[in-house]
Amino acid sequence: MRRRYILALDSGTVKNRTAIFDERANLVVLAAKELNVYRPQPAGSSRMRTKIWAAQLWTAEQAIREAASRSRKSAIGITNQRETTVLWNRHTGRPIHHAVSWQSMQSKEIVERFRKNADLRSSAKTAMVLLPYFSVSKICWLSTTCPCACFGRTSDLAFGTIDSWFLWKLTGGKVQRQTIRMRRARCSTTSRTARGRTLARQTDSARPYARDSSILPMNTA
Repeated sequence: MRRRYILALDSGTVKNRTAIFDERANLVVLAAKELNVYRPQPAGSSRMRTKIWAAQLWTAEQAIREAASRSRKSAIGITNQRETTVLWNRHTGRPIHHAVSWQSMQSKEIVERFRKNADLRSSAKTAMVLLPYFSVSKICWLSTTCPCACFGRTSDLAFGTIDSWFLWKLTGGKVQRQTIRMRRARCSTTSRTARGRTLARQTDSARPYARDSSILPMNTA
C-alpha cells in the first residue's frame, strides 16, 4: 500500500517553496525559487503578483515531479507572507496591481487619517491597532492609486492575502476563503488578518474605511 503525503505551499517574503511531507512529518522533497522585490518608492515594497504565482507553481511542479514515483498527495497546505495584499478581477482572475507587501509603508498617511477619526469600538471588537502592516489600509491605498480599483455594490474585484489568492487560483476561481485559527492564548498571523477583515465588514467600523465589504473572503474554521 502506497503511503500518503502532504503538499505544503510556502509563499515567503523573498522566496517561494514547496515541500512534501510523509505521514510521519518527515520531509521528502523541498523545491524553492527566489522572488524579486519591486520598490517603486522608498516606502514601497511590492511583489510582481503573476511572478508570485508562477514561482509557486514552478516549485510545486518540481516537487511533485521529483516525488511522483513514490507519493500520493492526500492534502495541500498553504502558508503565506503575512498581510501582503492582492486585488484581482473575479471574471478574469487577473490581479489589477502588484501585490502590496506586508512590509510596505505606502499606506502610512491613510493610517494616520484613520487614527484621527478612530472609533474606539473598532479596536475593542478586533483587539487590533491601526498600522500600515495590516491589509485594510493597503486596500484603501490601492483604491486611491489604481484606476481599476472600482468599488461598489456589484464590484468585480476580490481581495485576499496570498493564501486566499492561491486558494482562488487552485480552485479555478470557485473558492475565496480564509482560515481563522488560534494558537494557545495568542493569535496567529492568519487570525489577526481575519479579524482585520472582520473589522472591515462591520458597518460602524467600516465607515471610516469606505470600502466595499463584498470583496472580502469568507471566514472558515
